[in-house]
Amino acid sequence: MGWDFATGLSRVNATKLVLKPDLGDRVGARRRIITLMAQLEIPDKPGFGEEEQMNNVLFTPPLSIETANTAKYSVSCYVLNASSSPRSGTLQIVNLDGTPISTASYISVAPGGGTGIQVQTFQNSAPVTLVYGKITVDDKPDSIRANLVLADAKGDTLVSLDAR
Repeated sequence: MGWDFATGLSRVNATKLVLKPDLGDRVGARRRIITLMAQLEIPDKPGFGEEEQMNNVLFTPPLSIETANTAKYSVSCYVLNASSSPRSGTLQIVNLDGTPISTASYISVAPGGGTGIQVQTFQNSAPVTLVYGKITVDDKPDSIRANLVLADAKGDTLVSLDAR
């Protein structure tokens, strides 16, 4: 099952997307990537094993990162406990091919408290990498708020994508 857009985006299966932009036109390729990412929807059933309960997992939309010059950017995934009880779970920043870049557990985060993970160095030779955030929680997904943030070298937020 595959889609072939004029931009080269094809859907391999419910959990993987392959992007093949024409990197000779980087500005045009980035614009097409951003436009297509705005149209993407995260699948209802990404194909996880039975050990994970899908109703306790949140995902962010994919984010395009310039990885050719990693000193310019960092990517972070944050969680905030929006409930009245402590929450535990995991945070992941994941390549669009499903390979985790960074993973950490959060344990008994107090109500109103939060935590996060950050990646500044990408082990990818491609000039552009697509990543998303995957957040699990030990209770209902609406008990937390989570996002994926792209920041510049100064720490200023460039993009923030909410998990759902």
